[in-house]
Amino acid sequence: MLPFSRIAIATDTGTLGFGAQIATPVARWLNLRGGFDLANFGYGFTQSGVNHTGTLQLRSGSLRFDLFPFRSGFHISPGLLIFKSSIGGSLSVPGGNSFSMGDATLTSNPANPVTGSEGLVFARSIMPSLTVGFRNMIAREGKRWSVPFELGAAYTGPYSAQMNLQGSVCSMGRCGSTGNATVQASVVQQQNSLDETMKHYRIYPIVMSGVAYRF
Repeated sequence: MLPFSRIAIATDTGTLGFGAQIATPVARWLNLRGGFDLANFGYGFTQSGVNHTGTLQLRSGSLRFDLFPFRSGFHISPGLLIFKSSIGGSLSVPGGNSFSMGDATLTSNPANPVTGSEGLVFARSIMPSLTVGFRNMIAREGKRWSVPFELGAAYTGPYSAQMNLQGSVCSMGRCGSTGNATVQASVVQQQNSLDETMKHYRIYPIVMSGVAYRF
């Protein structure tokens, strides 16, 4: 198969969202492949008295080499993931309700309930990835269609939580702004606790399947 002599396109779905890919041969045992994926997912939950609502926005592009070591559909694909995804939303505590922030237990002021924003910030937008797959996007002679499948992971590196509060809180019969030093210290403590937990999750899983057509 001559370099760049054929092209295949595909639609895909998986843990990166929904997207499309294009591939071309570089050598008989090597393909060059690129693509993009995107999706939006809403979420909502309550934890420690705080109501959380938001959106996970998946936005990514990829560039991979598919190496076929056994001259079959099995391939190993090192590459780069351009990761522009974000997790962000809002938080609220109904007036009069108690909630935990760091080691502190506070009460949302009924006259000025607590609201705020939150999110995760990824330290890097270009990540190394490695996947293994089955079936070649560029179908062999006599075939046009294929159903490729692959799985692996990308290394995200560190990422951090961000949280901002508005409104006012009450504690021991006294109420004050969430901007005061004591409340902000509790917010920082909460963020640090989340960051410490997330140190153990620096791998983003990649599972993808789709339908490809060779021209």
